[in-house]
This record gives sequence, C-alpha cells and structure tokens, in this order.
Amino acid sequence: MMKKTFLLVMALMLVMLSVVCTSQYAGAADEGRTPFYVGAGTGISWRGPADDNSAKTSFDTGVELTGAFGVRLEGLENKILQNLRIELEYARQFDGNKSVEIHAMKNKIEDASGRIDFETYTAVIYYDLPFRKLAPSTTGFASHLSPYVGLGFGFGRSILKDLSSTSLDYWANMPTSQGGLSKNGAGYHLNTSTDFVYVISPRFGVTYEISKHLDVYMGAKYSKANKVLVDAYGSSSPNGAWNRCNVNIWDAQVGLRYNF
Repeated sequence: MMKKTFLLVMALMLVMLSVVCTSQYAGAADEGRTPFYVGAGTGISWRGPADDNSAKTSFDTGVELTGAFGVRLEGLENKILQNLRIELEYARQFDGNKSVEIHAMKNKIEDASGRIDFETYTAVIYYDLPFRKLAPSTTGFASHLSPYVGLGFGFGRSILKDLSSTSLDYWANMPTSQGGLSKNGAGYHLNTSTDFVYVISPRFGVTYEISKHLDVYMGAKYSKANKVLVDAYGSSSPNGAWNRCNVNIWDAQVGLRYNF
C-alpha cells in the first residue's frame, strides 16, 4: 500500500511539473527537446554486511540495473531552479551471498549460498551544473559536461533467493521437537520477500551531452534502509524467527538518458 500511494503521488507531481515546463519551454536555454526523458543504467554493487541478532551475512560484489522516467525544469525562467530535474527510478541490486556468521554458534563463519537482491522505487531530485551555463565561454569537450548531485527518497525491499549454508541446512533438517524445521534432508534454502521499508539514497556524478537528445552519465549512489524485517522461517508462523537487519549499498553506475 505504501508503494502504490508513493508512486501515485509522484506521478501526479510529474504531471503538474510537466505542465509548468511545457508552458514555459519556449524560453528555455536548451531548445530542441522537451522536458521529458527516460534513462537506463547498470553498474557494480558493493553491499555492506547484513547483521542482526541471529547472523551476519556478507556479500560478493554484485550488479545493479536501473530504469527511470524524469522531467527537467530547464523551461523555468529562474536560472537556479532551471537546473533541477525530478526522476522516478526503479533499481535492483543483485548481490550473491558470500558468507554467514552465525551468532548462536559462537560466531561461526562459513560459506553461504544463494543471493539477496534489493529493489527500490525512488523519487530523486537532481541538481545539474552544466559547464556551458556556469562558464559560457567554455568550448570543446568541457562544454558538454554537467556534474550533478541528487537525493532520493522511496521504498525498498529485500528478495531472498535460496539463502543457505552447511549449518543452516543442518538446523533446518532437525526435527521441530529439537528446534529445527523438519525439512527431512531438504536443507534451509530460504526464499522470501520482505515488506517495503523507507530508503534514502544520495548520489553524485557527471553527465556528458552527446546531443540534445542523448546523454551518457557516470556516477555513484548510496542506498540506506533500516530494520528490514526478514522472517527466518519464510512464513508468518507464530513460532517464526524475525530478524531486523540494515541495508547499506554503494553502486558505481554508467547509463544513458534519452531526451524526447
């Protein structure tokens, strides 16, 4: 419900902003394109360990994929506000499990299998600093560059795919009378999705304008979410174990934007 309400509010904001931009775009500094754009990117993901009362999971270097729809405010007359843009972004990090440290077993560390993805739905406010506007005399390569900073707010969730380890398998195969899951040799292999939690995501980078309709960008992004609720039993059983871990992810990104 939180995600649907958030997306509806942001969609309405984009519509209102587009009306403003379209009505004033004739006087914009960047004529020859509309305020709207779409973007897609990929990158390398470094996820910090997910630590809670039961275990600490560490991750291999992963991959991120993103898609976005945005609107620029470059049609506004205000020279400060016209460098703003607002974007709706979907992103997903794919992070393989590297190891698990089990606190109940004297912090025993062993290899882990599976992966824990993290997907986000974020509204991002960017501020661009195009060199051609900061220094109108700039020519050549530098005149196409626009450093940027941004701040995103939204929702995210973890998606667990086949999380397991040797000790977790052993525990899962134990009978319920001994505190296990009675998996009868099937092992742990947790597959579940968490509820959505709030996410904050600052980022920075630089854009290179290939043409009025095509940009390429390179940057970095940090995503932070607190107390992601994971049901260690993969169900809502009243006897289940729930773990609240934090999410910290850095991404190095490259991507393209198409300006309509």
